[in-house]
Amino acid sequence: MTFIPDNGLFEVFIHFNRFKEDYITILIIMCLDITLIMDKKIEIQSAVFERVINHLQKESSVQNIDMMILSGFCRNCLSRWYQEEAEKMGEEINPDEARKIVYGMPYEEWKEKNQKPATQEQLDQMNARKNK
Repeated sequence: MTFIPDNGLFEVFIHFNRFKEDYITILIIMCLDITLIMDKKIEIQSAVFERVINHLQKESSVQNIDMMILSGFCRNCLSRWYQEEAEKMGEEINPDEARKIVYGMPYEEWKEKNQKPATQEQLDQMNARKNK
């Protein structure tokens, strides 16, 4: 990621002769620093996402409906968001692939192993949340 516009920010500065070479060097260094900071931020966010996914894979007893009731999102939401963001970046990923990334296995397999039928109380809480 870079903050240098395609139209050539530095060319504009040079063309108008507003900055000496030292200032141009400083601006280039500042842009590189900002780029490195942004890359580090993305790297950290990626690591956090990986930890969340790993945590949810280990905590398979936590039901998606309970996550939805408490937080308004679940593993399925994460997989859908993953797919949507990948598509924004030009990467094709189908829903099953995205779910496998989040669940750590095919969704149907996870569902068979871990998903319990929702209780009436859970369904009522979920409906109450939707109606807010």
